Amino acid sequence: MYQQRYQQKRISVEDAVGLVQSNQHIVLGGGPIEPWEFIANLPKVSDRLKNVKISALLSMKAHEIMVNPKYKGIFELDSGFYSGVHRASNKLGLCSHMPTHLRNCADGVLRRGTPDIYVVTVSAMDQHGYVTTGPGAIYEPEMIHSAKTVIFEVNSRSPRTFGDTVFHISDADYVYEVDRPVPVLPSAPISDEDRIIGSYIAELIEDGSTIQLGIGGIPNAAAQALMEKKDLGIHTEMLNDAMVDLVRAGVVTGRCKTLYPDKIITSFCMGSQKVYDFIDNNPGILHFKAQYTNAPDLVKQNYKMVSVNTTIMVDFSGQCASESVRSEQISGTGGQVETSIGAQMAMHGKSIIALHATAEIKMPDTGERKRVSNIVPFLEPGTIVTLTRTDVDYVVTEYGVAHLKGLTVKERTKALIAIAHPDFRAELEAAAQKYHFI
Repeated sequence: MYQQRYQQKRISVEDAVGLVQSNQHIVLGGGPIEPWEFIANLPKVSDRLKNVKISALLSMKAHEIMVNPKYKGIFELDSGFYSGVHRASNKLGLCSHMPTHLRNCADGVLRRGTPDIYVVTVSAMDQHGYVTTGPGAIYEPEMIHSAKTVIFEVNSRSPRTFGDTVFHISDADYVYEVDRPVPVLPSAPISDEDRIIGSYIAELIEDGSTIQLGIGGIPNAAAQALMEKKDLGIHTEMLNDAMVDLVRAGVVTGRCKTLYPDKIITSFCMGSQKVYDFIDNNPGILHFKAQYTNAPDLVKQNYKMVSVNTTIMVDFSGQCASESVRSEQISGTGGQVETSIGAQMAMHGKSIIALHATAEIKMPDTGERKRVSNIVPFLEPGTIVTLTRTDVDYVVTEYGVAHLKGLTVKERTKALIAIAHPDFRAELEAAAQKYHFI
């Protein structure tokens, strides 16, 4: 019965893009469930289109419509969280950022009206007529239940998962089939500084804690430093390779979790094929929409909840700039604020923000490379504040830990200078005195 219904909905990808009309709003599945074949075929119908708005998240491939200036005015891209593709697209005037917490991505998209078309990659249909959106559930439930037209890009290689990823064939208006690997995200390399920071982070995480880790070299190093811990749990917005390694090492058991004991909770997964193999048909992992997983009131229900996120720069008051370099959008707010606040609301919870003490930057006027401090008196004009000073808890660099919660600005300034790079401490102290921080 379901196979017959499936075949009735089946079309070619060319027919799928043929449904797109001018002035429509198209929404795409995010990250590893972005419908690559659909996007790749959009140029074939571009000559008859104009002003097609496309909402995307974390695109993992430089699709032609996103990086070719000739499509300006035809396709207009927006994203609630930038990848490298979106950064490049932004510079070409093809993409604009939608500031939002991850849990509010769906609301932000739907505020513009009902999407005309939603396209997402799904796993193969089972005998009961169900598919899953595999490693992603950020805003999938809201889009599938709201869009005027829903198209499933069915990929037999996509993992089957549990939670808010499960949908019936009756939820789709059309389906087309592809056969390709799930997009992978290489693990970020771990530097010596990352390992030192990771060791400081591990010291703050007690046995039996439930953790949320961000992405990058520092969170990966923190995961490696946690290998001697016992009975950790996971409640995270993103599950990655580092967390899978902790599960396989027996560090993560979930037996001390107070919310969904013994289960790993996530909203989406990105990483190597190891991650996708791990989540495939694994009932121990539940994917829920970000509106649920990232709600601070839910996060706080985990006893000893610890969120670990990274930032780019911190000023003396504790403001964390985590998504931009001056006015240049690098990523997005994501779940940093939600998980940081939720963790601090939890019983014996902690929020940890980590960063390198210095960075090598390219001077815009000369092109020369210069080392600068990432702990600064003031954020530069145009810099976007992600985590406010009132919501910061622990800040960690390779030079130590500053526990800012409850400290005055004077005390914060001294604590942050103490974990700044030694080469910049005298300069920072002079600035602190000049501007009356201390």
